[in-house]
Amino acid sequence: MKKNNLSTNTIMLAIGTFLNKGLQFIMIPLFSRWITINDYGIFDLLCTYTALLIPIVTLASNEAVFRLGVEKNNPEEKSKYISNGLIIVLFNSLLLAFVLLYLFIKKNWYLAIPFFFMSFGDIFNTYLQGYMRAIRKLNIYSFCTAFSTMCVFIGVSIFVLVFDMGLKGMIWGYAFGYLIGDFIIIFSTKYKNYIRLKKISLVGVKELLSYSYALIPNNISWWIINVSDRTIINFFIGATANGIYAIAGKVPNFCTALFGVFGISWQETATDMANEKDKNEYYNNILNKMCLILISICNNIVCCNFILFNYIFDSAYSKAQFLTPILITSSIFSSLSLFFGGIQISLKNPKANGISTILGACVNLILHLFCVKYIGLYAAAISTLISNIFIVFIRLVLLKEKIRFQLRKEAIVFGLVYLYFVIMAYVNKPLGIDFLNLILALIFFFIINIKLLFKFANKLGVKVKI
Repeated sequence: MKKNNLSTNTIMLAIGTFLNKGLQFIMIPLFSRWITINDYGIFDLLCTYTALLIPIVTLASNEAVFRLGVEKNNPEEKSKYISNGLIIVLFNSLLLAFVLLYLFIKKNWYLAIPFFFMSFGDIFNTYLQGYMRAIRKLNIYSFCTAFSTMCVFIGVSIFVLVFDMGLKGMIWGYAFGYLIGDFIIIFSTKYKNYIRLKKISLVGVKELLSYSYALIPNNISWWIINVSDRTIINFFIGATANGIYAIAGKVPNFCTALFGVFGISWQETATDMANEKDKNEYYNNILNKMCLILISICNNIVCCNFILFNYIFDSAYSKAQFLTPILITSSIFSSLSLFFGGIQISLKNPKANGISTILGACVNLILHLFCVKYIGLYAAAISTLISNIFIVFIRLVLLKEKIRFQLRKEAIVFGLVYLYFVIMAYVNKPLGIDFLNLILALIFFFIINIKLLFKFANKLGVKVKI
């Protein structure tokens, strides 16, 4: 039963995530036309600062709410962690509000107020994700997130197109969508039933932080690896280049989000399997299946790259086309690191994740700063790829004494197929070859995922026999 939960949770999350990310993907070419490249670069930079604020403001307590709360079967016991997690987030958000209010009044930073509401909406959503995982309601969370994205689109359309607010309107639109999504989660899950004032205490806060404190540098290090590139690009090359890199990252971010669906489900299943005798065999089986699915999805996205940049995205972003295959490959290793990280969390050893991520962040920063003057935007993409490979290697080494991992032949073979598609993305060739590669990638995808697709269809209500 525990093993079946992984595929069930993943499929339920995937349905909502496909809706969510599908909407976001449609929004990319629209938003990139509604504001200038320079403003898009600034907006993306502000989003990176929000990503940095999340582990600082939450103190990674969302992970503690999940890990400590999911083991409790009694809602009353869960409420202890959920209530104390709320206090941490609200108190630190208040401090953030005072800082941004100072910037608004003293420094005349006109984006301070909308930036606060956008950041708070995203920060509170992160806390609610931990809460939803603790009560095992990920399916509701996923669909609420998709609805939130729809509200983002509506909000941005109103503030940018109707009120012509430009960059400021873009930020207000995202703030509107995030906050609506938070309210939907709160009302659809009877969140108030899990908030107990009598459960809030200094001891309860300390219990959460005693687990989560080791994750704070880990999460900040992930920020360095995944999004600090924007800050460096903005400083050395400029906001316009940052806008180009932001678009290049949208396609790989789509991959990472889909794989993140598995990562969220995986932490729950890995926790359930931690004390099982056959966990070694089970972990290896999941690793090999995961590799095949990752590769099959990325094959198609790499092969669709020419369509996206030739026919969908604005021609001003054409330089981003050659960055995406590197970043897509990076997303594969990022997902593998989440897989191994989930096992460490199930073993209640978050420090091991922190060590590997901090080292990876150091590799990322050193490589990027050293290479940015010589190869420009490619420095960001290559340093991200190498740092993710490094993290996977370190996590494998740290788990070596507890679990022995081994890739099967088919995973290696399909890995070589993926390498072929990446190389072809950089080769000057007739358009017909691009479409032929796309057809081949689709064939490989159906060969690998036929059973999973049938199961996915059954969850949607389309009865298909495997």
